Amino acid sequence: METDPNGTSEVSPTLISNVTAQVMEEVKVWQGHPLSSVYPIVYFDALVAKSREEGPVTNKAWGLGNDCFRFRVEEQLNRPTAAKARGGDRKSKIYRESR
Repeated sequence: METDPNGTSEVSPTLISNVTAQVMEEVKVWQGHPLSSVYPIVYFDALVAKSREEGPVTNKAWGLGNDCFRFRVEEQLNRPTAAKARGGDRKSKIYRESR
């Protein structure tokens, strides 16, 4: 495999086939492993960023959706999911009460 001055490389079809064959062996082994009883799901419902609006910089949360996604996950899993308390920054009353 040679690299030209632009940093690109020429790769032969044989090399691609050999690498694919090796990877597929590992994929087949992985596909045969027993399934876990628990699969954690993480989803983000807000983006928190620092913002300055007429005064000092504070943390603001921008919602990325509503609870529809969580309810859909509950429906698929056939059990409730843990909802975390929403709040502002560490100075906000909501944050302190959720701890």
